[in-house]
Amino acid sequence: MRIWLLKDGELLPTDGKDVRLLRMGLLANELSRRGHQVIWWTSTLNHFKKEFRVACDKDMRVDSNYLVKLLHGPGYQKNISFQRIFHNRVIAKRFLQAAQEEERPDIVLASLPTIEFALAATQYGKQYNVPVILDLRDMWPDIFVDIMPKFLRIFARIALEWQFHAMYDACKNATALFGISQGFLNWGLQYAARERGLFDAVYPLAYPDTLLDRSVVDELSQFWRQQGIYKNKNDFILVYAGSLVSSHRINSVIETVKFLGNDVKLVIAGQGPLLAEYQRLSQDCPNIIFTGWIDKLKLLSLLKMCTVGVANSSHSGQRRDCVMSVSNKVAEYFSAGLPVITNLPITSELGKKISENRCGFCYRENDGNSLIRIIEELKNNHQLLEAMSVNARILYESEFVAEKIYANMCDHLEKIATKV
Repeated sequence: MRIWLLKDGELLPTDGKDVRLLRMGLLANELSRRGHQVIWWTSTLNHFKKEFRVACDKDMRVDSNYLVKLLHGPGYQKNISFQRIFHNRVIAKRFLQAAQEEERPDIVLASLPTIEFALAATQYGKQYNVPVILDLRDMWPDIFVDIMPKFLRIFARIALEWQFHAMYDACKNATALFGISQGFLNWGLQYAARERGLFDAVYPLAYPDTLLDRSVVDELSQFWRQQGIYKNKNDFILVYAGSLVSSHRINSVIETVKFLGNDVKLVIAGQGPLLAEYQRLSQDCPNIIFTGWIDKLKLLSLLKMCTVGVANSSHSGQRRDCVMSVSNKVAEYFSAGLPVITNLPITSELGKKISENRCGFCYRENDGNSLIRIIEELKNNHQLLEAMSVNARILYESEFVAEKIYANMCDHLEKIATKV
């Protein structure tokens, strides 16, 4: 079948060697492996680096039946900005123009965000009678209202009215909705104003089960040792792997590690607008190490040397998307057998997972000693730490293996394409 994928803001297989592909990239690989003709529509902007890949529209061939179509837009420097809204609108409009020149697909899968891309996909599908599935991954535009002070929410709702209308139109005109959790699917169905249908489904964010060669492990271990990262028997190493952005602040973790001193290390693997702030907070604290952005193999080897993964949210009590989902980084941690520490409440999707499966802890931001107590308990109780590590890997194998999740997703897309 011919399938179009619409997703802006992910790393692409053409971005370099050992690229850490996310949901759409992993799904595209599986579809291509099965022999389907895949076109991935995205923009020329690398969302993570805020740099343009190229300065004009360009087709990038991945293999004989897999093409990435880059649409050039104005770009943006801040994730939440009018500049980004304008970029999203331009890319959606340019997609609708460019799509007229392409052979019609059998099915379209569009990720949300962005709202503009999702709406454009359903407009195309309606015009040409092509089934369109929306993959709900962030609760736009609701979250932009959620994070506002209560007295400002009504004004934010009014200002974003056009985005809410776009969401209603996109969800109502979609053939089916996929959600990264049941909560996300329910949210989309509310916009669609209908009950769950035959083709609606839940597919959590997942991570590939990758085994590193012994020679690669040895080489990368030497690389990390040169960076001051190595694991002795009694070392306790926290790791945060992800973008350094305001929606996932780790200030409380940095302050805790500074307080605990050299008994605990914190490795911060990523880059973003908060890097300079975190570096200032970590001055004169050699047990906090910044790696910058690292490729897939380096990240895999790093996680294997760490003890616990950190998964924080800056709006843990406000943002429904944080409460209702388990992120990519958590699936990564579980794949490496890392228990997870989070400031999300125990009633959240992640909180329930780590509590029910005994593979992590939730700490309270407003209790300065909460995180300290958790770290010291894990550091001093090797039996508990080992049990939680085993449980994390078991949970990964049962719910978050990308090869299983995205194979099932492909099966489902094939079924929809043949029955609609």
